[in-house]
Amino acid sequence: MVPIDVQKQLDQAVQRLCAESDAGGILTEYMVITVQRGFGGDGDSTTELAYFTGPNRDGIPHHHVIGMLEFAQMAVREDMAGQGGY
Repeated sequence: MVPIDVQKQLDQAVQRLCAESDAGGILTEYMVITVQRGFGGDGDSTTELAYFTGPNRDGIPHHHVIGMLEFAQMAVREDMAGQGGY
């Protein structure tokens, strides 16, 4: 579990990002996804994924996480299609 002071800093950073962006409405939930790359003991590369949610310290329900991921994926695909994709 993320320490309370770190979670509060993340909450504040996300709120600032939303306030400075064109996003309207009230922030009710967020998810930050990170990817860390490294090398295992055998020399093979490794990839670790983590996600952090808020602003509720206990996180958000899993079905909300899945919904946000699916919605974000759709939005990215639409952006790619509008820009000619890959």
